[in-house]
Amino acid sequence: MSLQEINKSAIAKKIIEFWYIIEFLSQDPFPKKSKMQEKNAHLAMLMAKNLPMPKGKSKPKKFMVFNKLCTNEEILKIIQNHNEIYNKHQYCSEFIHICYGKIGKEEIVQRLFEVLEIEDTRPEEDKGKLCLFALKIDKNGFYIEDSLRISPMLWGVYRCCIDKNSKDHGITIKNYYDDVRKIESIIEMETELTNKTLNKLYQHIISQYAKKVFKETTCLLEEGILTYSRYDSEKTQNREEGKSLDLSELLNGFYTDDLHMISHSINDKHDSKSMHADIIDYVTALYMKKNKIKDHKKERIDIRANKDYISRILRIKESPLGKWPSKYSPALMQQIAINFGMFNFEGVGNIFSVNGPPGTGKTTLLKEIITHNIVERATLLTKYENPDDAFIKNNYSDGTLRLNGYDEYYPYFYSFKEDKLADYGMLVASNNNAAVENISKELPDAKSLRVNMYSDKLLTENDRQLDEVASMFDVLKALEQEEFFIKLEKEEYGNVRAVYEKKNDIYFSWLAHKLISSESDTETEINAWGLISAPMGKSSNVGRYCYNVLNNIIKSFYNNNDKMKERRNKYKEARINFINQLNIVKDIEDKLFNDSNLKSSHFLAIKKFQDEISSYEFKIAKLEEIITVYNKDINKIQQDISQKEKEYIEIEKDLTNKNDEYSDINNRLEDIDNEISKTQFSIIELEDARKFYEIILHRWIKTERLLLIKEMKAKKNQMIEVYNSNEKKKISVVENIESIKKSKCIIEEEISKLKQILSQMRDKQNNILEEKNNCMKAIQDLTQKISLANSEFMMKLEKMKKDRVILDDDFWKEYFSDVESVSTKAQISNPWTTDKYNREKEKLFHSAIKLHKEFILSSKSCRDNFINLSMMWKNRENSNNELCNFSIRDKDRAFPHLLNTLFLLTPVISTTFASVGRFLKHIKEKESIGLLIVDEAGQAGPHIALGALWRCKKAIIVGDPKQVEPVVTNEADAIKRAFSDQLLKPYMDKTISVQSFADSINKYGSYIKNSANLDSHSEWVGCPLVVHRRCIEPMFSISNIISYGGTMKYQTAAPDISLIDKFILDKSCWLDIKGSEIGNRNHFVNEQGKETMKMIVDSFQKYNGYPNLYVISPFTTVITELKKMILGYDKLIEEYGETVEQWCENCCGTVHKFQGKEANEVIFLLGCDNKAIGAVKWVKPNILNVAVTRAKYRLYIIGDSKLWSKSEIFKTAYQLMQ
Repeated sequence: MSLQEINKSAIAKKIIEFWYIIEFLSQDPFPKKSKMQEKNAHLAMLMAKNLPMPKGKSKPKKFMVFNKLCTNEEILKIIQNHNEIYNKHQYCSEFIHICYGKIGKEEIVQRLFEVLEIEDTRPEEDKGKLCLFALKIDKNGFYIEDSLRISPMLWGVYRCCIDKNSKDHGITIKNYYDDVRKIESIIEMETELTNKTLNKLYQHIISQYAKKVFKETTCLLEEGILTYSRYDSEKTQNREEGKSLDLSELLNGFYTDDLHMISHSINDKHDSKSMHADIIDYVTALYMKKNKIKDHKKERIDIRANKDYISRILRIKESPLGKWPSKYSPALMQQIAINFGMFNFEGVGNIFSVNGPPGTGKTTLLKEIITHNIVERATLLTKYENPDDAFIKNNYSDGTLRLNGYDEYYPYFYSFKEDKLADYGMLVASNNNAAVENISKELPDAKSLRVNMYSDKLLTENDRQLDEVASMFDVLKALEQEEFFIKLEKEEYGNVRAVYEKKNDIYFSWLAHKLISSESDTETEINAWGLISAPMGKSSNVGRYCYNVLNNIIKSFYNNNDKMKERRNKYKEARINFINQLNIVKDIEDKLFNDSNLKSSHFLAIKKFQDEISSYEFKIAKLEEIITVYNKDINKIQQDISQKEKEYIEIEKDLTNKNDEYSDINNRLEDIDNEISKTQFSIIELEDARKFYEIILHRWIKTERLLLIKEMKAKKNQMIEVYNSNEKKKISVVENIESIKKSKCIIEEEISKLKQILSQMRDKQNNILEEKNNCMKAIQDLTQKISLANSEFMMKLEKMKKDRVILDDDFWKEYFSDVESVSTKAQISNPWTTDKYNREKEKLFHSAIKLHKEFILSSKSCRDNFINLSMMWKNRENSNNELCNFSIRDKDRAFPHLLNTLFLLTPVISTTFASVGRFLKHIKEKESIGLLIVDEAGQAGPHIALGALWRCKKAIIVGDPKQVEPVVTNEADAIKRAFSDQLLKPYMDKTISVQSFADSINKYGSYIKNSANLDSHSEWVGCPLVVHRRCIEPMFSISNIISYGGTMKYQTAAPDISLIDKFILDKSCWLDIKGSEIGNRNHFVNEQGKETMKMIVDSFQKYNGYPNLYVISPFTTVITELKKMILGYDKLIEEYGETVEQWCENCCGTVHKFQGKEANEVIFLLGCDNKAIGAVKWVKPNILNVAVTRAKYRLYIIGDSKLWSKSEIFKTAYQLMQ
């Protein structure tokens, strides 16, 4: 099947609907009264009796009633009695919850395994109870229609029992409600609910459902409770109503509403680059993997092994402009993760995952992301000379006051004019409540910031600059003060006066201090530097925030318009300061960018020179070719000239010969002519001497004279013939001479031309030779330039190396080195940045928060939104002194904009995933808020993050699949198997998490091999953090080997010498203690418990109170028995009192309790004996990894080493502990 052939939206919808049903069927334990609720009820009784409150306790405005139902007292009578018992709390919640009938959770889980034919491999039993059915009544005892719920777990198992053949056993939402409606018909609507009706319902459900599930119903108890809230006033009731958990709503509502909303919103019509598209990819990731469907656009890049991508992502222009104040910079992989997460790098989607093994600096990563967003938003804010120009005014629709508003003076709400301003709010969500609280407290912590900023010695310019920046964030040294509302004080005659005090301030520091401090600590030295974060989600957190922050800001800064006008000038000043500092940072950034391009610039320059040399060499080669041709031609011409000259000589010779011949002929002719003339003269003389007869008869007579004349005439004629013959020869010779002369001229011409050509060719050859020489000179000059450029480059490089790490060949040798210390050196670096740049970035962050502060305090739009938000949350009365009930329509329209304005004030809001659905209930539009940061994402099931992901534009998922896996109840894990659709099979794996889903769609990550199990396959994880700074040895190596394939780098500092005396033992060790466990899946070993008890007592004594020690076990039963042992140790209780109980509650637990936490020492109490080998094998590497990495300096494993070494991971741990 190809990517083009599938409808991913339809598949995603089906998967989300599956998750919805599983969540629908999940059921919380039977409600119990907490200690706090018990204390508040007791205080309410004291109030009713007009008795004084115990010291340090205030009168409760609200408390929850928990009343056990009895057959001899009717429900209405109980409520009426409460009105008398709690007479100072006469106002009741709208609904009274009744939870009735208890089912043993263990029995229902066992039956589920049997029906679905699933092997029961659980290491422990579940002793909890579930509610059989629940409903609501009003304060008059009348049933609230449609409020009945029967146990969804019992119903689900019932469906599996009666409908074994269908694909999903008929487990649908519709079938559940159809069955409930049938049962509801038993209730008489028009009369008060009685015990008889409850019993009738109980018996009906037993008969119709329980008996078809269980062979015997001994696991059911007919017990019930009535619970509701009581308030001291109508105002308290209006404010608090609806904030408590709906205990009679047995259907788990934490995630179902969001899953339902998203499943109905998923469609094919979406931008391929939107969060919508990425959520579909996220949901269908397992399906794609199972069916081997690849998206070639997301071919994976192993970022740890790819130096080209590392170089690209670490470019200075790809890094944030701001920096969290700290003397330390993010390590290499932290910076890579930050840059990937914050910038639109090729192939990075809207969901980006980071793999954060224990102690590798996830919080540092988050701090830098937070800083980046604040600085980027500040840059947008500078566009507005008047802060209110950044907003658009909006009217409500359903308010009863002026302009359909809810307050006469503040009838509007405001939205951002520029949507991009909403991109930078940050919602931190986690399944781990401790992680949420830790982030909210750590970010504004002034002490931690001071420790990480001030230098130990003022030896360098950087030390001085560090102290300068530290002072800017040190609230104790703050130059600026603000006047805050402190309290209302009664004066004479009943008047009330508002008391204000000036406090040192950086960014609402006093309010941040109040928010993170307990009530008893608020009067101490301010321990928060700024209002950077706040825990929200649950209603108590929202109320605390409104009381300590929102309402205080309104009273302190928005109480008159003149104050706001004065702040406008401060805003202008802050705006200019920020712009100036931004320019300073950008100038340095440009210089560093140019420096970082030094090698490439140098390479380009050298290449340019080399190209020129190559061009000249090519030209020389061509010139030499021409010279060769010229040489050949010149030689040929010279040969031709030589030949012609030879011919010329021959012609000269011929001409000479002919001239000689001509002379000879002339001479002969002359001689012959003379002879002829002489002969003629002689003939004439003879003729003149003839006799007459001789004249007359010469024809006939022959005389001597006549014969002589005749002879001489004959001789004359003969000579004439010779003469004529020579004359002819002469003519011929003359002709020959003329011909030779012409030939001579021609040859002379040819020789002349050839010599001219030769001369020209030699001139050209000389020019070419000169050109060649010029080229060779140019090559010589360029070679010198290259040499000079190389020298300058090396000098600049050496200079750069003095104040920063650069990505050169030396760095990559270190990075890829097999020597651990060498590769670690590369991993702890932050290439291209300098101390000066870091300090200026920190100053820019300071300027950014100052700009935010002045923007907020000079904006009427912010003021109005804060007031409306506080009213919407029912933590502020309106102008008529009333608590407002905003309509659903107005909440849905206004709340996203009110919350985005709140992000201006408090950039980071944290919440648990369980609270997201309620907290963000009125944000239904996708991508309404900015950045989601998920912490401890490996602990969260993939579906529980969907509501938060849907509402955000971008998400950074931080976690580790090698640590604690999602907590999936046994019944939820089993009920999944009731669905036989092959598409859903991969989604039944209980180890899948938000982290693993995000990792699977992340293009940039790495592969981790399990060194303890070489046969296991490498696992793809998101962008990995690798520098570990929490645990010393052997904890580091145990974790690194069993879980991370040796990829982590060790950088943990040794413990402070002041701590060493408090450690229980002088080194970490495995205490090999054998014994028998209690049995029946209770893995506690008494001998191991006794040794643990000794160590706990020793630790209490060394600390003289609350020790920095955790006791962790893989098993709940072991912890339960140990707690009994601790709390039963009278001597310890007598000496340390409630501290023991507090420590026991906070510091003893299973591994899941401690993810994200750390202690100086950890006792890992294993339990088990030889009969529990199944339980030993059940303990996965994840559990061992988390347990050992909670210990910073000492780890004590207590257990049977021979037994536990049957597990390969514990065998490895044992060997390393030795």
